[in-house]
Amino acid sequence: MVRTSIVLVEPKFTGNIGAVSRVMKNFGFYDLVLINPPRLDDEAFCRAKHSYDVLDSAKTYSDLEEALPYFDLLVGTTGIDTKKEKEALRRAEEPESFAEDILQFKGNVGIVFGREDTGLYNEELLLCDRLVTIPTSPEYPIMNLSHAVCVILYTLYMHGYQEMDDTEEYIGDNEKERVVHLFSSILDDINYPEHKKEKTTITFRRLMGRAKATPWDYHRIMGVLSRTHKKLER
Repeated sequence: MVRTSIVLVEPKFTGNIGAVSRVMKNFGFYDLVLINPPRLDDEAFCRAKHSYDVLDSAKTYSDLEEALPYFDLLVGTTGIDTKKEKEALRRAEEPESFAEDILQFKGNVGIVFGREDTGLYNEELLLCDRLVTIPTSPEYPIMNLSHAVCVILYTLYMHGYQEMDDTEEYIGDNEKERVVHLFSSILDDINYPEHKKEKTTITFRRLMGRAKATPWDYHRIMGVLSRTHKKLER
């Protein structure tokens, strides 16, 4: 079963949480994940209108890292994008290309939205497999939280993205973390320049996020990386 969650990291205003749940139900998405949220009050349910079921079933975690085991693919969002090849952390794709590519993904997907004022912190972006940004006017580039969620979900909806059964299995975050960790260890083995290591690891993590690797792919990649690591250690 493919499941797509909207993940809100430390939202400040309960009304925004309610508005997001309403937008989710507009496009047929029901899985809301809240990271360290405020207590839901009347404002949240007033803004939710007829999407109380989305709010009532929302999962809550203390931080984004705690929620990682729930997802097979974590997609961050940012209002700050860069086209510079060397700036790997905030180099993002646009909703259209993301929606076209994600159509074939099978697994639990979390689309992560940051705080209303500061967005996602760098350490949270490091946990994400992919990054998406919404093109806006440079005069006022940062969107309202529920509006940003609306644009992403509308784009997915118009591309025919929906939850499906009988899907091919893809590796989850635990397996991807093992691959990334082993890749990072190999960089240490070859004395890769320390000032380049973080950006190279981020690039590799994003590559793994786009790859939609199957368990068979995972075992082959791990086999090659493991033998390389052992040989370099000798």
